[in-house]
Order: sequence, then structure tokens, then C-alpha cells
Amino acid sequence: MPATAQSQAADTSGPKELAALAQTYLNSMRLPNVHATVHYVALAEEYAIPANCNVLIGEDKHRHFKKVIYTTNHQHPERDLLHKENIRQTLRLILTNSFSHEPTITRVVKEIFAVCPLLFSTLLPRSEQMDLAGSLISQNDDDDDEYVQPDSRHSQPTATGCIKAKYCKEVLALPTRVSHLTAAFRNLLAKAYGEHYGMPNIIVFSHGVFQWCKKFSFFDPGSQRRQTFKMGDFVMEHGKVANEV
Repeated sequence: MPATAQSQAADTSGPKELAALAQTYLNSMRLPNVHATVHYVALAEEYAIPANCNVLIGEDKHRHFKKVIYTTNHQHPERDLLHKENIRQTLRLILTNSFSHEPTITRVVKEIFAVCPLLFSTLLPRSEQMDLAGSLISQNDDDDDEYVQPDSRHSQPTATGCIKAKYCKEVLALPTRVSHLTAAFRNLLAKAYGEHYGMPNIIVFSHGVFQWCKKFSFFDPGSQRRQTFKMGDFVMEHGKVANEV
């Protein structure tokens, strides 16, 4: 383009247009560069959550934002994406009891999650969905990993994947309280305590609730291997008929 044409084009741009372009440029500089993950300090100061300490947090947000952007009208992408991220983080904090001054909202959101956890599948990471599913079990506020007492034949035992009491009762037909035990179940449980834990004289069980889990594992001192059993596995004990876990 000739110099005279360039000067004429520059003259057509008034101070308001130039100011608007300059402001747009400055606003763009303030946006967190979550893809390149270079603004750790600025991002942590703005959102102030421990997840921002992860070196891959930028790539995680980049992948998430690429999916969420299709749910917007593309008019104000930065504003809309950060607004959705704000909602996402707020719900995560509510489910972890972070807002003690909002007990009603916390209770309602937890009830919704307990009834229909799929609603939160796009808001929570898979690990947090499993942890919360275990911690929100009815009459049980423990973590997803339940404590199991070891003995001489079961070292370092762990039980993971807590199952909700309602699902155990209505779908699996398993007792969730000691008061729900049938006579046959009591006899089998007492027999198991006697054969496997050296406690053969249990007549009455204490009052309480049962916690059923999806997976159980322990270290076997005899074979020097860690044994893992989960729902759907079949176990044969000392040549007896195989039973499904």
C-alpha cells in the first residue's frame, strides 16, 4: 500500500477506535494463559485453590474449556468459561463442606448428589466422584477407604469403593444394619469370625451398621503376594464350591 494511502487509512481511525483497540489488547493481557501454564502465581492468586499447584493444571483446563466452549454462544468466551469454572469449583467446595455458613445449600446439594450423582459427572473429576460417593453413604461419613483390622493371615488389608446403604438394601438385598441380619446370616458371620479371625465364641453382635465395599485386598504372608477381590470375582476355598464375591 502506498504511503499516502496508509496515512489516509490512519486518519480515518479516530481516537475512540484506537482507545477501544488498546483497551481490548490490555484486557487480553490480563487473561490467565491456562493453555501454556506459565502464569502460576497469577492463576493461584485469582482462584486460590490447591489444584492450581499441579504443573498440568493448564492442560487440564485447556481440555475442559475446549468441551465447554460449545455450550456457549461464542459471544463472550472468556467471561462464560470463567463463569462456568466458578460454578464448577463452587459445587466442589460445597460437597466438601467448605461453606459452613450455608448449611441449607450444602444439605440440598448433597442430597441431590446422593440421589443422582450423574448430574455432577461433568463437574467433578472421576476421583472426587468416587470419594464423595463413599463419604455421603447414609449413616456413614467415613472416607472411601474403610479401615480393616489386620490379623496374622491378612496383613495390610484395605477395603475401597464404599457402596451406598440404599443400593445394598434395595438392589443387592444385603443387610445394612445388625438389626437386619437373618439367623442364617448371623450364623455364617459368626462362623467366619471363628475360622478366619480366631474368634469362635461370638454369640451377640454389637449394634451398628454394615459398610459394604466393591473391592477388598490384603497381603498374604504365606504366598508373599497381595490378594485382591472385587465384585464379580469367584472364590473357591479349600476345594469347596466357588462362590461369587
